[in-house]
Amino acid sequence: MSVASRERSKGSTPSSGFIGRGRSTREVPGNRTGGVPQTDPVRARPYGAAMDPRIRARRIEVNRKRGRRRLHILMALVLITALVVLAWVVVHSPILEAEHVVVKGNVHTPTSEILAVSGLDTHPALLTMNSARMVARIESLPWVAHAALERSWPSGVVVTVKERTAVAELRDGPGWAEVDITGRVLTEGPSAVPGLVRLYSPGATTYLAPGKWLPSTFRPALKAAAALPRSLLAEVAAFEPAPGRAVDMILTSPGAGLRVSGVTVELGSVSQLQAKYEAVATLLARVNLAGVRTIDVSDPFSPTTSTSA
Repeated sequence: MSVASRERSKGSTPSSGFIGRGRSTREVPGNRTGGVPQTDPVRARPYGAAMDPRIRARRIEVNRKRGRRRLHILMALVLITALVVLAWVVVHSPILEAEHVVVKGNVHTPTSEILAVSGLDTHPALLTMNSARMVARIESLPWVAHAALERSWPSGVVVTVKERTAVAELRDGPGWAEVDITGRVLTEGPSAVPGLVRLYSPGATTYLAPGKWLPSTFRPALKAAAALPRSLLAEVAAFEPAPGRAVDMILTSPGAGLRVSGVTVELGSVSQLQAKYEAVATLLARVNLAGVRTIDVSDPFSPTTSTSA
């Protein structure tokens, strides 16, 4: 090759656009100014050249924020786990258990029975025990009418019960069953209880287990028995349900059994009971009832009597 050719070769610019050691001045399409191709600044930066300090600082700051965010999340999870574990330990610790239980108002129901049926004998945790369920279980006992449960922090429980009152008794085979005004069977025993009037039931009594209820037909007779003045208690042998939710009151007769053959007082409905009892007391005190079989005080202001045929 001649000297002139070599000079031409050195002065020529390759069409591929090489700069330095093979660094391309890649033309960016659609970005021309005055017809002069613009090169990509990233690709045009020489290999090994230092990064712009501002970009480097920005990347470092972004990475630090991500790290701090992850650390905060991790710390929050650890804290929540620790709180859950601590709460479980506190709730189930002996410090907050029902260690001291006081039962008030029970006369016929043993304290041990109340503790057993409610579950308080197992010393449950005060924070998690279901007081409503415990009260319902206590009120299922035959004598208990109402119950209330109060927590006494840090380790006590006070149970207050209101017991039912027996108003009559009913023959239960060889023994007697006591019932309250609502017809709840309270207890059963071998002998009659002094001071209680009796209910007469002509049918079989298969519903006399404590905690059960008498049929609704007994409700009027129980209400009449509960309203009976003590001054008439010795004169009354029994109450008996009558048709139409009426009530008959059977007076005592010497030597008679449960279904006495004495005078029957027809009370009618259970309205105006006090006035009806006053009418009966007046008749017993002032009228000779020899031969009288029935006294009708369904209208307490116009009582009538009838004799046997």
